[in-house]
Amino acid sequence: MRGLAIVLFIFSGLFAGNTQTDIPLRAEEDYELKIDYNFKKKPVPSIQETNYALIQERNNISLLPHLTVFVSLKNKTDEEFRIRVVDNKGKINHSGKIKDVPLELVLGYMVDIKEKVTANRWEVIILTKKKAPINKIVLEITKDGLFYVNEIESGKF
Repeated sequence: MRGLAIVLFIFSGLFAGNTQTDIPLRAEEDYELKIDYNFKKKPVPSIQETNYALIQERNNISLLPHLTVFVSLKNKTDEEFRIRVVDNKGKINHSGKIKDVPLELVLGYMVDIKEKVTANRWEVIILTKKKAPINKIVLEITKDGLFYVNEIESGKF
């Protein structure tokens, strides 16, 4: 039994350094964020997803705050080829080649983000052609509505 514990300890140590937290943060002067904070009516879910009371509640709700962020990369090197956006729920929101136009990230309704119904943290990861990570931009919204970019408080919603 002791031998199994030692093997598991060694095995876990091999993968401990291979996490996304080891990716360095992109320098502030190498990206630009534009915020589109507007109000939208939340769509009514289908009957299969919910009950009649929830549909009535959604119909009675007026416009809700909705957040979209546009990410532009500046000072791009030849090594930077791909971009991937992963949220804290494990969903890949975008994956593809870096383009000259800003990347549109539809983050969603602020109520859902603050209550963690949907994701509240996103990593925009810059990759090489071989999909090796180079650096990342981390966006996070707390329960209080504080907006963090690369662990620096950047505003409040």
